[in-house]
Amino acid sequence: MYDTVVVSEKLGLASFEEPRQTFLGTNGSAAREYSEATAQAIDVEIAGILSAAHARVRETLTAHRGTVEALAKLLIDKEVVNAEELRAVLGSGAHD
Repeated sequence: MYDTVVVSEKLGLASFEEPRQTFLGTNGSAAREYSEATAQAIDVEIAGILSAAHARVRETLTAHRGTVEALAKLLIDKEVVNAEELRAVLGSGAHD
């Protein structure tokens, strides 16, 4: 069992729950408590959220590519980076 909690302009704040299983899964064919159209709307909203998150991650990594590459090089050379070294790489900003 899981709940899908949605906060979006289209769906608002809502909770959608999958059909519950009874003991040993003998509940027969439990129906969802929401329509197929609502399920599709949830899928579209989730796809949009994931797409926007992917775009933000790409933008962030592209904007800080130099720092990411400097950290990757340091990790390849040392394998383990302590907090001070990590702060030095992340705080410098000179690699971007």
